[in-house]
Amino acid sequence: MTDRELIVDPPRESGRFVPGHSYSPSTQFRPGQQASPETQVQPGQRLSPRTEFKPGRPAHNKLPVGSVTIRNRSGVRRAFVKVGEPNKWRERAKVVWEGHHGRRLPRGLVIHHIDRDPLNDDPSNLVALTRRQHALEHLDEVQAAGFGSEEALAAARAARTRRAG
Repeated sequence: MTDRELIVDPPRESGRFVPGHSYSPSTQFRPGQQASPETQVQPGQRLSPRTEFKPGRPAHNKLPVGSVTIRNRSGVRRAFVKVGEPNKWRERAKVVWEGHHGRRLPRGLVIHHIDRDPLNDDPSNLVALTRRQHALEHLDEVQAAGFGSEEALAAARAARTRRAG
């Protein structure tokens, strides 16, 4: 018995094709064969003009400048605001900090949320830190998360309070 003999036609409603098995030889193209001129689509021919996108119409899901979306980046939910077209988005915390201070965020600085809530973008909750300062600020939390105990997290908070005080 060969593999060809073992192929059993799957039911048509299963939607599966068996490799090497043709279902309708009359509709298959042979090598070098071309479609008939009656069925070929001509340049500029529109097959379904009623359902095509209309020129000059914006997409139904296009958001205006100033829209805010919440995105999940590396497991942390952050707010992004649309600042320009087409599709120019920035973190809302940076936009709020820059608006409050009246200047761009200097290169090499990151925005830190004092209360550790990345969605609380109140200007009094935002501070610009160097990457090193920011890493040190979160060091205890990262180490505690590695051990996974609530006691370690509480100790990290206490150490941070002692440093700040």
